[in-house]
Amino acid sequence: MDLIDSDVTLDELFEWLKDEIEKGNFPQFQDKSDEELLELVKVAKPLIEIELRLANAFAWEQVNSIKKKGKILQRKA
Repeated sequence: MDLIDSDVTLDELFEWLKDEIEKGNFPQFQDKSDEELLELVKVAKPLIEIELRLANAFAWEQVNSIKKKGKILQRKA
């Protein structure tokens, strides 16, 4: 089970990028066409998926650490 879904589609990434641009983020891409943005998303998708898998692994490490600390505190009580 993943805490963070690393399986993203091109459509999801494209819509996310468009939303971020509309919010004023990524001003360097504001003048780009949808076709150019889609090409950017196609190139970035494998890297984004790797980042999401790493984020998921770190999230699980944190969950397990919190659980372990909780067990230690219960033993002390």
